[in-house]
Amino acid sequence: MKAFAFQSIFCCLIVLLLVVSDNHHTAHAKQHRTISSRHSTSGLLVRTKLSSSSSDLSFARFRGGATTMSKKQAAAAAEASRDLKLAFTKVGIGSIVESMLMQAVLLFASTLANDAPDNTFVTVVQFLMIGSVVFGSSTYGALIDNGISAATQQLLSPSQTPGDSDWYSNLKKPSWNPPGWVFPIMWLIISKPTQFVALWKIKETESNELALLVYCIHLSLGDAWNKIFFGLQQVKAGVVVISAFWTLLVTSAFLFHSINPSAGLFLVPTCLWVTVAASLNWSIYLKN
Repeated sequence: MKAFAFQSIFCCLIVLLLVVSDNHHTAHAKQHRTISSRHSTSGLLVRTKLSSSSSDLSFARFRGGATTMSKKQAAAAAEASRDLKLAFTKVGIGSIVESMLMQAVLLFASTLANDAPDNTFVTVVQFLMIGSVVFGSSTYGALIDNGISAATQQLLSPSQTPGDSDWYSNLKKPSWNPPGWVFPIMWLIISKPTQFVALWKIKETESNELALLVYCIHLSLGDAWNKIFFGLQQVKAGVVVISAFWTLLVTSAFLFHSINPSAGLFLVPTCLWVTVAASLNWSIYLKN
């Protein structure tokens, strides 16, 4: 219980830090756009006042305008790069906090199982808590990200892709690319229920902290992959994340199997499906 309380307090502090950082970045971006707009207006007035029929002056103004545009483009590119780095940083920190928060929930469910194993009310609470992690892991990520977006609606719209849908449809894909209707079936009907059963089988085991932590990190990486691949439209970074996602999932299966052999077997369908998804991401990366 002490570990659970510590993790909960730590997660709340990190979430607060992320919200404050996001608000500060938004205010800074608005201020930057306002200053840029003022500079652009001032430059326009200056160019309007400068009038000359000399071809040399006209050429100088043309050269000056080209230089100004290149500086603006460089500034815009630098700002876009900073925004991308900030987005990656927030996704990374959010994934860490999301993992800790979900592990705290699962550890609390395990504590309830040990304290009152035959209590019906406790069993229902355990069912809901474990189900919230398995089926709604992205909801925890949405709380940390300070808002629900298309990238985090895994429970209600598992096949919905955030960002520009035309971007993904225009990517070159392998001939064995699964149809869109396969994804919600695999996640909601096969993968998620079997994960729930696996967690249920080890919920009363005292030495399950490491297995639960690795499993929760794998879930948070899955949410991070959605945000990076579809939201930020970064194929190369998506390959790195989904490879780590697959590695931790397989590690979870081994850890679950060491606690309860049947629990590890119930993670095999998810391992197989994520293998397909990771192979698809790698193929898209190589083809594009």
